[in-house]
Amino acid sequence: KTSLPKVHGSERYAGEELYFRKLVRVDEFEKAFLDIETLDPEGEVWINGRPVAVLPNRHPAKIDISQYLRRKSDNLIAIKVYHFFLDSTRGAMMGHSPLDLNFGWFSGRINLDLTAASYIEDVFVYTENVQNSAKMKLRVQLNHSGWKPCQGIAEIRFTPWFPEEKITSVVRKSFPYEVGAGLKIFEWELTIPDPQLWTTDDPNLYKVEVILKDDSSKVIDDFVLTTGIRIVSQEGGTFRVNGKPELLKGAQTFGFRPPFENLVTWCRSAPIDWLARELLMIRNMNGNLLRIHDHMWASPAVSTNDPRIAELADQLGVMLIWATPAWIRTGKSWRQVDVEGYPKYMRKVYNHPSIVIWEASNHPKFLTFPKQSESDLACEVFYNMIHPLDPSRLISYTSYIARMYYGNDLGTIDYEGNPINPSPFWTAPMVVRGNQDSPTGYGREWSKLRNMTTEYRENLNDYLNSPDRAYFNFEHEESIGQPNWNLVKGKPWYKIQSYEWGYDEGSIGRRLTDKEWRQSQAWQAFSAYESMRKQRWMDYDGFSWCCLHGGPNTATYKKPLIDFLGHGKLAYYANMMAFQDILGGSSDVDVVYGPDDVINPIILNLGTEHKVNLDVLVINPDNKIVWKKSISNINLMAGRTVTKLETIRPEFPEQGYYAIEYIIY
Repeated sequence: KTSLPKVHGSERYAGEELYFRKLVRVDEFEKAFLDIETLDPEGEVWINGRPVAVLPNRHPAKIDISQYLRRKSDNLIAIKVYHFFLDSTRGAMMGHSPLDLNFGWFSGRINLDLTAASYIEDVFVYTENVQNSAKMKLRVQLNHSGWKPCQGIAEIRFTPWFPEEKITSVVRKSFPYEVGAGLKIFEWELTIPDPQLWTTDDPNLYKVEVILKDDSSKVIDDFVLTTGIRIVSQEGGTFRVNGKPELLKGAQTFGFRPPFENLVTWCRSAPIDWLARELLMIRNMNGNLLRIHDHMWASPAVSTNDPRIAELADQLGVMLIWATPAWIRTGKSWRQVDVEGYPKYMRKVYNHPSIVIWEASNHPKFLTFPKQSESDLACEVFYNMIHPLDPSRLISYTSYIARMYYGNDLGTIDYEGNPINPSPFWTAPMVVRGNQDSPTGYGREWSKLRNMTTEYRENLNDYLNSPDRAYFNFEHEESIGQPNWNLVKGKPWYKIQSYEWGYDEGSIGRRLTDKEWRQSQAWQAFSAYESMRKQRWMDYDGFSWCCLHGGPNTATYKKPLIDFLGHGKLAYYANMMAFQDILGGSSDVDVVYGPDDVINPIILNLGTEHKVNLDVLVINPDNKIVWKKSISNINLMAGRTVTKLETIRPEFPEQGYYAIEYIIY
């Protein structure tokens, strides 16, 4: 006996297929369907010893099994999932991949639906606007298999479901329908007064019921889902949730989860306690974002479409950047994106309010063929792949716009600065900007952060100051911190340095040894904190650390905030500090002060208006305060704001090392 999803993998079970059997007794029905989240990578469906379907890919599937089920009798449903091995026909290895190429194969959850001749195929609910009331849009797909048209009433109910489940619906509204043979789509809308909105601080959810009745008021089908009332937008070029400025702050997953023997098995279908643990890692560091970026191979990379992640994030108040297995990590061309599959994956999760951005690709090589037409076509294909199905969420064509042809937000110059005619899809509604800006990562010198220039784009401020589109740092910093080696004695990766070791030479001047793991973590934390603080005062709309916890590079990866065994590095706590709603500091990233230097303090605020006081302290290595300056009654404006304060000149008794501490109360 087992429960789904169920995964198998690793060289220990190489070549073994997965088989599932269930005996089901059914009563009368007119139509019967198997609703399958995925058989990954491929699979078969058998009913009562007869082959019903061969699924040649990972796409979700809804299979009509009406003619195979025996009424008022026991039926044997059997599922076969093919094993997976990464060979040249399936993809390519990458630097993060382990050498065991038997990456986990699995079955997602499967439901048996028995219906009448008329039934609800699908329901999509989203919020169009929110003020004192919420205007909700519903797209309801009705299917009818009879020759005679069917008509009646569809009743819509909204009932509070989380954090406290209620019995009484807050809204009930009925809509007439008539459908002939085949599929028909209805667009309905209703208003919810005084809605309990979904936010990361207060993740309220509603149960939505669509009850289908025939013309004699007999219930013939129903469809139940849970969702939240919220809108995401980018008015004024600022990322907003429910119209209020917000900041995405978090990290991304790679899917490499301990223990070591399950590294390749759990990469894309993990136990639910692990999925919850990752979301709680984000919440515990004051974060609100998890970028779903699970992958084990390079081209095309296959992420995950596990609805359990969204179900948990809905309730834990974590926003998600969602990729789906149609997404690609890298590759020779953006054309490797599975355009047919992407909308199918979306339908499995698009009622979850935690998903705020659809991501079409990570960093494919748009400029392999350096023609504007390639990037133009990619934008057109990606937009038409996503936006018609879901007009309510933001869309990222790529997390690395530096590999696209365009050189500015309006698309009026190319990446070399030459004038071009912009593509209408580059500036289409709900399209966001973003890159992988790492001013202190990859061995860069501190001047990169001071000047905030990257080799990617000289027009960074053009993107940041866009009046129409938000700008995210989708994957940032990539500075490294060695683990506490004392905690992993006897492990296969004990004192094994990764390819990232050379970054120390560029940033610090030499490679730090394994005995200097404390200094390594200190550098990672310090550089992370200063970088994120500067990104906040430059008004980035969010950033995602690469990556959340260890596991990549066969557990030798040094960039993650948490080591492979779950111990937080100093950088994890630096992120926690940088993610506070209110954050004080200087308006530069200088770390050496001369006798004539001054400090220009700023306070960053996210959320409501506040009145605060600030103490600036100079503390010596003995932890004694040698100088103090207090500023009182500082007004912090609501939103995502930067408050500049009066210049101050700190006093240092003598040359040496000091900490400058900012205390806000």
